[in-house]
Amino acid sequence: MSQLITITLTTVGNDPGPYNIFYIDGSSNITNGPTNVSQANLLSGYNVVAPDTAVKIRVQSITSTCKDYYLELTIP
Repeated sequence: MSQLITITLTTVGNDPGPYNIFYIDGSSNITNGPTNVSQANLLSGYNVVAPDTAVKIRVQSITSTCKDYYLELTIP
């Protein structure tokens, strides 16, 4: 099974993206999700289908200046 989740960010600061999305399970295992997601998509609401085992979603910029920073969102 899977979970349909809408990611909507209210701000992304000065980072234009694009962004990659990852799924994190209860054992901290990371699974790749969608890649090259635009800033506009994340600000307007971006739907993802996460594995049932996912407890967090990581949104990470792939720009050279911000690639070491990310946002982790807990799945309710």
